[in-house]
Amino acid sequence: MKIVRKKKKSSVSVETAPPWKVLIVDDEEDIHAMTRLALNDFEFAGRKLKIFQAMSASEAQNILESEREIAVAFIDVVMETDDAGLQLVNFIRNRLKYPLIRLIIRTGQPGLAPEKKVIEEYDIDDYKDKSTLTAGKLYTVMRLALKSYSNIKTLALLSKTLEQKVTERTSQLAKANQEITLLNEQLKSENLHLSAELNVSRQLQQMLLPKTAELSQVQDLEIAAFMETAEEVGGDYYDILQNKEHTLIAIGDVTGHGLESGAFALMVQSAMRTLLAANEKINAINLLNALNHMIYHNALRMNSDKHLTLSLLDYHNRQLTISGQHEEIIVVRNGKLETIDTTDLGMPIGMMDINLAEFTQNAQIDLNSGDVVVLFTDGITEATNIKDIQYGLNRLCQVVQQNWQKTAQEIQQNIIEDLRNFIGTQKVFDDITLLVLKQK
Repeated sequence: MKIVRKKKKSSVSVETAPPWKVLIVDDEEDIHAMTRLALNDFEFAGRKLKIFQAMSASEAQNILESEREIAVAFIDVVMETDDAGLQLVNFIRNRLKYPLIRLIIRTGQPGLAPEKKVIEEYDIDDYKDKSTLTAGKLYTVMRLALKSYSNIKTLALLSKTLEQKVTERTSQLAKANQEITLLNEQLKSENLHLSAELNVSRQLQQMLLPKTAELSQVQDLEIAAFMETAEEVGGDYYDILQNKEHTLIAIGDVTGHGLESGAFALMVQSAMRTLLAANEKINAINLLNALNHMIYHNALRMNSDKHLTLSLLDYHNRQLTISGQHEEIIVVRNGKLETIDTTDLGMPIGMMDINLAEFTQNAQIDLNSGDVVVLFTDGITEATNIKDIQYGLNRLCQVVQQNWQKTAQEIQQNIIEDLRNFIGTQKVFDDITLLVLKQK
């Protein structure tokens, strides 16, 4: 990455961070007192708790109708009636239509509401017997519930963002929206938690990557692509987009990795395709400027400090026009290897709401038959082995120099094989993305 490396998640202090809203519904004052005591110093993701108390289901309904964004509710079953808590669950899910709030049934009379029956018939997230729910277990249950709520909320925001940006021209993104809906329905019906949330994002990310068949349709260029994420979801981004006689190749790297970075990368891809579909002519500098404005304001809405480096390569008539700031670009022309530094070709996307066109330049290279262009993210050059030595740009260039006369696919495979041999048993800490272009 250029200019800005990974930075701390948030500059908001613990004292001013908005608390997680939690609702406790129980007709026993001792349960309220025990819960408050157990969770008195609870903190998750830099945010404390704000606990609302209700002694009955009807009192809880009033709180839920007036207080939005309640993350977790612990609900007793037997209160003013034997099934008051279960009726409250139906009220929350079906009347208020709150799909995000995590609902945890907590009962002292499991015989009146057997666990299996409740889980099968009601849309709840957990079932606990009061006699076994110690302070320590209550802490764990609360942490898991808030983690689940936070991730589901991120997915919901991603789904909403995609729905707003997708147009009728981007049929692939329409398919992605359909997949999001199907996977979210699966998440709700099967009551899956964190693993399912990550699975949604991972499948969506893989689904939107250019397919081999798409790459083979690009005239005059062989293209081989590889992406491997360090976690379930990655923050690297690449795409191949066709616009009449032009082929636009994009590669970028979001700060950090994991679920939030993956969601950010998906947002970048949907925004890029939407902007390209709305413009008949390619102007990479204007495209980067519009993308920067869109991503910056979407990041504000997501309360995210993410941004990314991004290079755009416009290929037309054996010429590449390069715009935007990312890693170095490796080029082999007539057997001679050179690297192109993109530092002065732009700025990170989404970091500042400025006229990016004033800070973006072009570089052009002409390609002859057999010439090779290699694009990558820093997950390759900054990968380390067991001795904490980085793979580095020089070693990458050596492998390209040794294999440039082979096909694009063979060059890509040789680079990844050499990288894996270098890393050995060391853990991979960053996402790895590699694109190899070869002029036919």
